[in-house]
Amino acid sequence: MPLTDVFLSYSHRDEPAVLRLTDALRKADLSVWIDTASVEVFDNIENRVASGIAGSKLLLSWYSIPYANPDLANGSLQPVGKPIMANASLP
Repeated sequence: MPLTDVFLSYSHRDEPAVLRLTDALRKADLSVWIDTASVEVFDNIENRVASGIAGSKLLLSWYSIPYANPDLANGSLQPVGKPIMANASLP
Protein backbone atom coordinates (compact mmCIF):
# COMPACT_ATOMS: atom_id res chain seq x y z
CA MET A 1 0.00 0.00 0.00
CA PRO A 2 1.50 3.39 -0.95
CA LEU A 3 2.12 5.78 1.91
CA THR A 4 0.12 8.96 2.23
CA ASP A 5 2.39 12.01 2.48
CA VAL A 6 0.55 13.83 5.30
CA PHE A 7 -1.93 12.74 7.97
CA LEU A 8 -3.82 15.78 9.32
CA SER A 9 -4.97 15.74 12.95
CA TYR A 10 -7.21 18.65 13.98
CA SER A 11 -10.31 19.81 15.84
CA HIS A 12 -13.41 20.07 13.70
CA ARG A 13 -13.83 23.58 15.10
CA ASP A 14 -10.78 24.47 12.98
CA GLU A 15 -12.07 22.75 9.86
CA PRO A 16 -12.29 25.81 7.53
CA ALA A 17 -8.60 26.65 8.05
CA VAL A 18 -7.57 22.99 7.91
CA LEU A 19 -9.38 22.54 4.60
CA ARG A 20 -7.44 25.52 3.18
CA LEU A 21 -4.23 23.86 4.36
CA THR A 22 -5.35 20.57 2.79
CA ASP A 23 -5.93 22.33 -0.53
CA ALA A 24 -2.49 23.99 -0.36
CA LEU A 25 -0.79 20.66 0.40
CA ARG A 26 -2.59 18.95 -2.47
CA LYS A 27 -1.65 21.78 -4.85
CA ALA A 28 1.96 21.07 -3.83
CA ASP A 29 1.40 17.47 -5.07
CA LEU A 30 1.23 15.95 -1.59
CA SER A 31 -1.32 13.28 -0.75
CA VAL A 32 -3.31 14.08 2.40
CA TRP A 33 -5.23 11.85 4.83
CA ILE A 34 -8.04 13.86 6.40
CA ASP A 35 -11.01 12.31 8.14
CA THR A 36 -13.65 14.12 6.07
CA ALA A 37 -12.35 12.34 2.95
CA SER A 38 -11.01 9.12 4.51
CA VAL A 39 -13.62 7.94 7.03
CA GLU A 40 -17.00 6.60 5.95
CA VAL A 41 -20.18 7.01 8.02
CA PHE A 42 -20.15 3.57 9.70
CA ASP A 43 -16.38 3.11 9.91
CA ASN A 44 -14.69 2.53 13.26
CA ILE A 45 -13.00 5.93 13.64
CA GLU A 46 -10.22 4.70 15.94
CA ASN A 47 -9.25 1.92 13.51
CA ARG A 48 -9.36 4.23 10.49
CA VAL A 49 -7.25 6.87 12.25
CA ALA A 50 -4.72 4.28 13.44
CA SER A 51 -4.35 2.85 9.94
CA GLY A 52 -4.20 6.37 8.49
CA ILE A 53 -1.35 7.32 10.82
CA ALA A 54 0.49 4.04 10.17
CA GLY A 55 0.15 4.60 6.42
CA SER A 56 1.46 8.17 6.42
CA LYS A 57 4.96 9.59 6.10
CA LEU A 58 4.18 12.59 8.33
CA LEU A 59 1.63 13.38 11.03
CA LEU A 60 0.73 17.06 11.11
CA SER A 61 -1.36 18.39 14.00
CA TRP A 62 -3.28 21.64 13.65
CA TYR A 63 -2.69 22.62 17.27
CA SER A 64 -5.24 25.09 18.65
CA ILE A 65 -7.14 25.73 21.87
CA PRO A 66 -10.02 23.45 20.82
CA TYR A 67 -7.54 20.75 19.73
CA ALA A 68 -5.59 20.87 22.98
CA ASN A 69 -8.66 20.95 25.24
CA PRO A 70 -10.48 17.58 25.26
CA ASP A 71 -13.51 19.25 26.88
CA LEU A 72 -14.00 21.20 23.64
CA ALA A 73 -13.48 18.21 21.36
CA ASN A 74 -17.13 17.07 21.37
CA GLY A 75 -16.17 13.48 22.16
CA SER A 76 -13.64 13.09 19.36
CA LEU A 77 -10.19 11.56 19.70
CA GLN A 78 -7.51 13.00 21.95
CA PRO A 79 -4.87 15.36 20.50
CA VAL A 80 -1.65 13.95 19.10
CA GLY A 81 1.75 15.34 20.10
CA LYS A 82 2.91 18.74 21.33
CA PRO A 83 3.10 22.00 19.39
CA ILE A 84 6.38 22.85 17.64
CA MET A 85 5.22 26.02 15.87
CA ALA A 86 2.83 28.70 17.07
CA ASN A 87 1.05 31.64 15.45
CA ALA A 88 1.55 30.43 11.90
CA SER A 89 -0.61 31.84 9.15
CA LEU A 90 -1.76 30.41 5.84
CA PRO A 91 -1.21 32.20 2.55
